[in-house]
Amino acid sequence: MQGSISRLNFISKVTGGILDRKDNSGKVSAEGKPEVHGIKSYSGKWGESQQFHLIRRCLFGATHEDLAFFSAKTLEESLDILLTQSPAPEPPVNDYDNEQYKDPEVPFGKTWVHSPFGDPEGPQDALRVFSLKSWWIGLMIHQDRSLTEKMTLFWSNFLASQFCLMKDARLDYSYVELLREYSLGNFKKLVREMTTNPGMMEYLNTNVNTATAPNENYSRELQELFTVGKGPDSKYTESDVKEAARVLTGWKIKEYQGVGSEFKPEEHDTGDKHFSAFYDNAVIKGRNGQDGATETDELIDMIFKRREVAKYTCRNLYRWFVYYEIDEQVELKVIGPLADVFIANNFELKPVLRVLLGSEHFFSDLSMGCQIKSPADLLIGAFRQFGEIDKQENAVIKHKRWNYIYYQILVIGMEIGDPPNVCGWSAYHQYPLYSRAWINSTTLTKRNMTTDCLVSEKGLAQEGFVSGFDILNFVKKLSEPADCNKLIEESCRYLSALPLDEEHLNTLKSILLSNQSADYYWTAAWNEYLSDPEDEVKKNIIISRLSFFYRYIMQRSEFQLT
Repeated sequence: MQGSISRLNFISKVTGGILDRKDNSGKVSAEGKPEVHGIKSYSGKWGESQQFHLIRRCLFGATHEDLAFFSAKTLEESLDILLTQSPAPEPPVNDYDNEQYKDPEVPFGKTWVHSPFGDPEGPQDALRVFSLKSWWIGLMIHQDRSLTEKMTLFWSNFLASQFCLMKDARLDYSYVELLREYSLGNFKKLVREMTTNPGMMEYLNTNVNTATAPNENYSRELQELFTVGKGPDSKYTESDVKEAARVLTGWKIKEYQGVGSEFKPEEHDTGDKHFSAFYDNAVIKGRNGQDGATETDELIDMIFKRREVAKYTCRNLYRWFVYYEIDEQVELKVIGPLADVFIANNFELKPVLRVLLGSEHFFSDLSMGCQIKSPADLLIGAFRQFGEIDKQENAVIKHKRWNYIYYQILVIGMEIGDPPNVCGWSAYHQYPLYSRAWINSTTLTKRNMTTDCLVSEKGLAQEGFVSGFDILNFVKKLSEPADCNKLIEESCRYLSALPLDEEHLNTLKSILLSNQSADYYWTAAWNEYLSDPEDEVKKNIIISRLSFFYRYIMQRSEFQLT
């Protein structure tokens, strides 16, 4: 019973009081709420707290190397680096051939992304999808210091699709490739390309949208979820949805290839399309032949003339990088001005992200440690911070490990590539829970069970490899691992977005000292291990204590925050 009460208190702490935003400056508005800073460039202290905050929100986890790197840069230099697009990676490959199955179209170790489907009755496509997801996880774990990976995942939520409904892994790949290409690029161009992306066309039925049998799925989500949204100023009509669907008739996935799209004039509605007052009563004139394809460009131009597109997108960026609640002050001081920047820069993302991530608002006390980590942030961040206990270079083993991490992220509530629906994960849109939706009695138990296993002395052995955290690797990078007080302090700074209270710090010290009273007990054990690191007895004493030590940190509510 006591454990159940503690767990309920823990959930309450994470989802309730610990997330109440408090401004330590003491400034309040006329309504008695903490004062909200605007998007004026941050000019305050650029110290470890600010650096950790920027790293945690822009990358997955904060590694020793990341902090050392950014601590030697100014804020402006840091933003320059974060806003540099990562190079295009090599595509996913056949990592799944075994004695039971061999891909009839693609040799082992070669990419399948432009290969024929070839095996409709076999497991080929499902194996390719797992290959794609493992590849994507690997890119996140081995990310460089660019926002590319965080933004690719961001767009997979706000321009959401589901791999499971695309029916062809090559379409899934074309979708992810597009998100990555435009992750830090031009939003308007991304929406235009997404409109005729074969993966999205399959997912939202543009592929079957014809003059004689119009399908409104994509035209509805284009407006409701991808551009103007559902805000109070989003007053498009049902007729606008129908007319936009008519504009989009005629687009098809290229037959036999599955990697491109084409326009078929014979299936296009050539009549004029009339839009509501929300779109200034615009009329898109019907066109014949290949000219019909240009109506799509005119549709996108028409939609992007609405200021609500910029505001809606900035709200999504805000919820991803700052906080889920957007009140009147945030709307006035942050969202509106950001939208102006977005429009002034013709919907280029980098200027908006630079202003947001370099603002007084982003670095205010209100914005630090106030988000619950998504499952991806939790586990990918931890794997990046600790390193992996098994570092075999075998490509198959690497992909198996990445697939295992994908599965663990799924277990605790986030299926990469397959959000619950076209709205994306509820943590980014479901009022009033938002990011608190990541935590409940079930998911919290699974989070703790997963990190407990990964930080355990032996990790998890399966299929010829071991998954787990390399805790010795982590500790050796601390400034003075022989000093238990500094080890505790630094470990908590890296792993907890908010400081632990004195009771928890005392418990951590007790674990390191093996319930002895003098700091020497840890120092002696550590130095004995260093004197002979191959001695299994000395090594296991250290690993055992550290395993319990980091397990305790990861079970704290402060570890669940970013």
